Formats: sequence, C-alpha cells, structure tokens
Amino acid sequence: MIEIKDKSQCTGCTACANVCTHRFITMCFDDEGHSYPLVDTANCVNCGLCEKVCPMLHQDELPKDYDLDQLSVYAVYNKDEVIRNSSTSGGIFTLLADYVIDKGGIVYAARFDEYYHIYHTSVECKEELQAFRGSKYAQSDLSDVFSQIKLQLRNERYVLFVGTPCQVAGLKSFLIKEYDKLYTCDFICMCISSPKIWEEYLSEYWDKNTIKRIVFKDKRIGWHSWRMLIEDDKGEHFYRGIENPFFCSYLQHITNRPSCFSCPFRHIRRVSDITIADCWGIDKVNKEFDDDKGCTTMILQSQKGVEVFNSIKEKLVISSYNIGSVIQYNPYIVKPIEKAPECDIFYQTYRVLGIRAAFEEIKRLNHPSLIKKIIKKMKGVFEV
Repeated sequence: MIEIKDKSQCTGCTACANVCTHRFITMCFDDEGHSYPLVDTANCVNCGLCEKVCPMLHQDELPKDYDLDQLSVYAVYNKDEVIRNSSTSGGIFTLLADYVIDKGGIVYAARFDEYYHIYHTSVECKEELQAFRGSKYAQSDLSDVFSQIKLQLRNERYVLFVGTPCQVAGLKSFLIKEYDKLYTCDFICMCISSPKIWEEYLSEYWDKNTIKRIVFKDKRIGWHSWRMLIEDDKGEHFYRGIENPFFCSYLQHITNRPSCFSCPFRHIRRVSDITIADCWGIDKVNKEFDDDKGCTTMILQSQKGVEVFNSIKEKLVISSYNIGSVIQYNPYIVKPIEKAPECDIFYQTYRVLGIRAAFEEIKRLNHPSLIKKIIKKMKGVFEV
C-alpha cells in the first residue's frame, strides 16, 4: 500500500486514490495545505495497485533527455488576437482544445470555481474555453478526473488533458496502457503553491463574494510587464508579483509543495505529447518576432504532438526556436528550485497566528532586500 514517509516523494497526483477500486484511499490536506493519500489500513486488501501506478515509485521509467537535436521546438502565437490577448502567453491552449473538440472529444484542464477554488474539470464547448485560459499558481484539485478520463477513453472518445508535468505523468501511469485517442499537454513548471494557502489568502484579504475576476498574469500593459489582477465591486486592483503577498510567497518558494524541490519531472523529454511555456527570451533570440503581446514555446514530444501541430499551424504565427534557448531563458525546464530559508518561519507563524501574520512576518524578514532578491532569482524567467 502507499505510505508517505517522505512528503517530498509525493506530488499529490491522485493516481493512487483513483486506481483504488475499493475507495480505501482518500486525499487529505496536511497543516501546510498540501494533499496526500491517506489509506484506510483496516480495510486495505493490499492489492498493490496504488504502488503500481505511482509515478514517483517508478522514476526510472521516465523519459531521458536523449536526441534533443531531433525535438521540434517553435516560438508561436495564435493569429486570433482576441484569444491571444485573453491568454497568459500566445493563446495555444485554445487551439489544442479546439483540435480535440472538433473531433467530438472532451478537454480536461484547470479553472476557477465561483469562489476561486482551482480545480480540474471537463469542457466540450468552445464557447466555454475562456474560463480555462490563463495560468493558475496553486495546485489544482483533480478529484476523480483520472477515472473520468479513463471512462471517456474506453468509450472511444478523444481526450485532451492539460496539467503540470507531475499531473500528466500521474495520469499516464494511472491509465497503465497507451490510448491512441488521448492527447496530453504539460508546461514548464517552476513550482506549485499550496491550494489552502491560496484560498486562505483570498478569505483573509478579500470578500470572495465581491470578487469578479482574477488574472494571475494580466498583460494589458505588455506581456513583459505583466501584473496580477484582482477585480471586485470596488474596481480593478493590479499588483506586480512582489506586491501581492500570495504571489510573493510563490516567487520566493515559501509555500511550494515539498516535491517541487526535488522534482523528477524537470527534464526536456516528457511523457506528454506537447510541452508549452512562456517563450521568455524571444525578444533576444528574434526581436522582430516579439510584439510584447505574448509568445509561447511549443516542444513537440511525440508523433501525436507533431500531428496536432501540423493540424493547427495555419492558425499560428511561427518562428523557429531551439532547446538551447529554452534552457537559457526558461531554465526551470531542467533547473530545480531551492526551498526558501524563510519557509519554516512562515509555517510556524501560520500555524499559530494565521495567514496574515505569516505573510507579514515574511515581509518583515525580507525588507528592504525583497525586491532585489526576487528580481535576481527570477531573472531570465519572469519580469517582476
């Protein structure tokens, strides 16, 4: 049975909980707001399925970084300016989703609910894709999505799943076998934050009933100059990354999941069909291609990925790119993150005094060097 002795060895992907046909595994939150599997040991039949599908127990089966010069890598953006402007970078997710929906398929990706809880769910209508656009910087609630996907695939439907590298690896491991009609897309992921810290931040600093919109990276004044936007009944409130307590804790690696610090999925080669990311550095590699409205890196990881790209490329503006530039300007494709020294202090304060006191303590500890510290850390990845 699954037993979590070292929290850094669990990504919370839910593969074990979904594969347990007896429903003896439940995802439960710890006191830092991260979910882990809890086994009903009194009733567990020790079938071993949960261990069989855990991607962290089978890291030796992950793709290695071989033949990198054979990977197709592009800098792209959507020709549809409306979609591009409402997306974090180049508006590529919508085209991938359209491709599968046009086949009569179903898309699973992350969105906000009415109270800004981040969760994965399905969408089959193009008109509803807007809610799924844009980055989310806390771990999404997967619930029984893997089981739903398996059912759709068994019913011969096309499926697109978009998630973090560990979520895609969890899905593929859970399914055990390959499905021709499954398409997967991951992204270059620096890390993920605690979903409970995210939701407590909103509850403490905002009236959730009055929030109308949250955009983690609003780019109306430029993609390179993005700001966080929270709109409520008093108007629009903009924050640079370092000005918002939640986003600041994310950028400093204070509220990240422990597995992020030793993530085995930080490789160029992925189990997904397509890897996407902000195409940071395009202004240096191909300045004429960058109009500051958003650009996406696309790495085609499989023949299915090539198939999708060839089907949507007429709707793209495309520039050649290369893995060397991806590593240079978006290094978290391979580079591990380091746990912030303030992390323990944050959680000690949080457990006793609550979220606001914890954020204030971090602000006090970092002042006045916080801005320089974050800019140095994020140089070449984000523009904060």
